[in-house]
Amino acid sequence: MAKKIVFTTCLKWPDLFETDSLVASALEKRGYNVTASPWNGEFEAFSRADLVVLRANWDYHHDTDNFIRWLDKLESCGLAVQNPISLVKKNVTKDYLFDLEASGIQVTKSRIWTADESLPDIFIEEDWQQAVIKPLVGASGHQVEKVSLSGIDEWLSAVAGSFPSKKWLIQEFLPEVEDKGEISLVFFEGTYSHAILKQTREGEFRVNSQYQGVLKRINPEPTIIKQAEKVLQTIDSPPIYARIDGIIRDESRLVVCEMELNEPGLYLDLAPDRVSVFAEAIHSLL
Repeated sequence: MAKKIVFTTCLKWPDLFETDSLVASALEKRGYNVTASPWNGEFEAFSRADLVVLRANWDYHHDTDNFIRWLDKLESCGLAVQNPISLVKKNVTKDYLFDLEASGIQVTKSRIWTADESLPDIFIEEDWQQAVIKPLVGASGHQVEKVSLSGIDEWLSAVAGSFPSKKWLIQEFLPEVEDKGEISLVFFEGTYSHAILKQTREGEFRVNSQYQGVLKRINPEPTIIKQAEKVLQTIDSPPIYARIDGIIRDESRLVVCEMELNEPGLYLDLAPDRVSVFAEAIHSLL
């Protein structure tokens, strides 16, 4: 009987994402039975899987507690999951950036804010005239805003006031994102695969797909790749996939914005020659 691989999706987008379909086809040619199932759907779909691959569980940040409980259930049932559940649970909350910084990785300057603290004081302490504010648990640009020091009261009234118990990540605004773009470096099993430059459209600072960022494949300098590799070296064992997002400062320094280990876009549509590499990484686990 063919071994079963389940790619996770979500109820809002239950079908395989286009590029994941390419990976699934490559695995099916190897004799695997590959299906897609929403993490927040029927658990039975995962119960007999030989491997669960977290890929398009894109709405997890709207119901994080249940997502964590679902991961715990996978673990208690002894199911094989990639990336490993322990890594994913840690990666869900963006305070992992502070751990990277403590390990010597240059990351975006960040602070955590809750409603019982003074947000203007953080701006003043950091000498920020503007900053990017996002949920500490979030994805896909949801509730990510660029806020000026003079606009804090407006943001507090419009957004934060509706979520009084929520934790927020306050980050320095990186002008390089608008000027040059953000780079995403993709790794499979800890080995560099390909890179994408994401540039904002005019008048926008976010590069997520819903904000119509312009994407193109690039070949970064070896020094940038080496710096991204050092980010993954902070993990005990290399994950099956990873995406390191950041900006390039002074032509040669990578400033890390995110280390994506849970459902990142891997941009295989722009790097179709790497589909087989991802499929091989999955095959090697079975």
